[in-house]
Amino acid sequence: MTRIGMVSIIGAGLSGLCLAQGLNKRGLPFRVFEAEQTPETRNQGYRISLDENGIRALEECLPTHLFDLFQATSGIPGGSFQMLRGDLNPIFRFRFDLKEGDDPRYAPRQVDRGILRRLLMLGIEDHVTFNRSLSQVHLTDSEAKLFFADGTFNSSELVVGADGARSKLKDALGYPSAKHLGANAIYGRTPLRDGLLDPILANGGSIAIGPPGRAFFSTSMKFANPPAPTFESFGFDGSPVEVAPYVMWAVIFPANENEAILRNPESLHAMAREEAKAFHPAIRRVIDAACVGHTLLVPLRASLPFHRNAVPNATLMGDAVHLMPPFRAQGGNTALLDAADLTRSLARAFEGGSSIASELREYEALVADRGRDQINASTKMMKIMAATNPVLRFALLKFIPWFRTAILRKS
Repeated sequence: MTRIGMVSIIGAGLSGLCLAQGLNKRGLPFRVFEAEQTPETRNQGYRISLDENGIRALEECLPTHLFDLFQATSGIPGGSFQMLRGDLNPIFRFRFDLKEGDDPRYAPRQVDRGILRRLLMLGIEDHVTFNRSLSQVHLTDSEAKLFFADGTFNSSELVVGADGARSKLKDALGYPSAKHLGANAIYGRTPLRDGLLDPILANGGSIAIGPPGRAFFSTSMKFANPPAPTFESFGFDGSPVEVAPYVMWAVIFPANENEAILRNPESLHAMAREEAKAFHPAIRRVIDAACVGHTLLVPLRASLPFHRNAVPNATLMGDAVHLMPPFRAQGGNTALLDAADLTRSLARAFEGGSSIASELREYEALVADRGRDQINASTKMMKIMAATNPVLRFALLKFIPWFRTAILRKS
């Protein structure tokens, strides 16, 4: 059996840093290389939804005090999700209330992405190198040579691509590019203040179905405890996580081949306001009050099925291997599960109980199955939420609200 040596992780996003924490917890050697110049270079300000699977994956990879900090700085557990018409008339609603016997530590909740990323870097800062944009990868049966844009290079026994949808390691392994799903989303962020939200939008996540191919999503990021003083109470610098409550929103609309994919925040915000004219004034009010500089365009894509390239010392995780549209809130959970699963696999290989190649085969089979299921489910949900089919739209916008009203009248 071959004991695993240094692990190089490409990408300091959530999955890469969670893996790094897991390896660090087990005393395994690793380095993280991130293309961005500093932790603040890229806007990390949006929230993600974590469920029991994602939270348990964090617990497995983090030391106890950091998992406690995660619990203290996440959103309030529980909540709801609802589907609305563009005029805010309800279609249906789900609640995520705790049941008797449920452990509140694992209850679904909102998590600020930037705060979680900061938390995941605590204690491993010396292992993370910024401003290392991967330019070339040379893989052999025994070594991974990484060449960076600044002229530096690194060699390790194993390389893990956690560098997102445009992963250069994915390209080097010959995996197919993600498929564009024919829709884009403009994401934004609006400070949460009294009177901003219509009562129907005030609690939980909401998606409003607009004209064919168009939808609006929003959810509030409310913290269980103020992040900055909570970090300080745990003995860490709170200044990087001085984040006030906010509303995260997104406008989904059909892709236009003539549009430039990269736009500045000002033009994107103007475009979002234009798209929002077809929705209720309460939705337009949220977009009008947004922090314009936080507006960005996200083309909606999904990874295609793949067959593993027979390379014994390289693998992928997170969006690099199973990019999905954000319609079931499973992208973050799935990426964290990857980190926990890969940590276990590498720990077994390091202990000499199995080979790296066999562990990677099992890990990648698991990731492929899980990713395929989540991609399919998320894509189906997207087609419902941004439907163009007249029959489906009639069922969602006319029949279900009528049926719901009829049932309520009888009850």
